Amino acid sequence: MELATPAVSSPGFAQYLPVPVAIMEDRFLNHNPELIAFDAGHRGWISLELTKNEAKAQWHYVSTVLSHDYERIDGPAFQINPGTPKLKPL
Repeated sequence: MELATPAVSSPGFAQYLPVPVAIMEDRFLNHNPELIAFDAGHRGWISLELTKNEAKAQWHYVSTVLSHDYERIDGPAFQINPGTPKLKPL
């Protein structure tokens, strides 16, 4: 299981590729069957809670990377259970 998040300190794909975000996300997901989710429009981080019985991951995004003043946006959250190679939405 690999969890990844878009860098909070850089603009990301959407700033460099002349493709609408929705089309970019659709193409990434359709051409990479191992991807569960892909958000090309936000920058952020993951908070991860680990116990011996489960892992919980919560994605967080910032409203802008161009200013010190930003709002935190809570993204999706998932649970991972030992021996189960799938994310369970929370």
